[in-house]
Amino acid sequence: MVGNGSLSLRELFTTVLDSHPAGWTTSFMSGLPANVESIAGAYDLVVYELGKAESAERLAVASRLRRSGIDVLTHVEGQAADRMRDDLLRDGVFVVANPLDGEHIGEALDRIASHKKAGALTTGARTRIRRFFGR
Repeated sequence: MVGNGSLSLRELFTTVLDSHPAGWTTSFMSGLPANVESIAGAYDLVVYELGKAESAERLAVASRLRRSGIDVLTHVEGQAADRMRDDLLRDGVFVVANPLDGEHIGEALDRIASHKKAGALTTGARTRIRRFFGR
């Protein structure tokens, strides 16, 4: 999980993740390291919440992570939220519906767990280990 420095937002995501029946646990980063794809690839999901929810940078980084094979969850806000959401969804990024609250985060996690359970987005342990070690 990547947080944006907003403790209340990080606590909200953590509370919902910790109580979700899929059984996820959380790990935090306060910024993206240079080799984020190899690090984040070892996780089942990255919650990307760095920067402002209406920034083009959020769209670019979340899409980049997804294109590298990492499952990503984020939310967007602002006047361009609908366009940004559609662009992210087209890239395969999971987006929390607005308004951002525990219920909508839980619904997004349900969608992710459902896809993973169905095998649509599952990455095997061997692949994650290879990605982690850059092979």
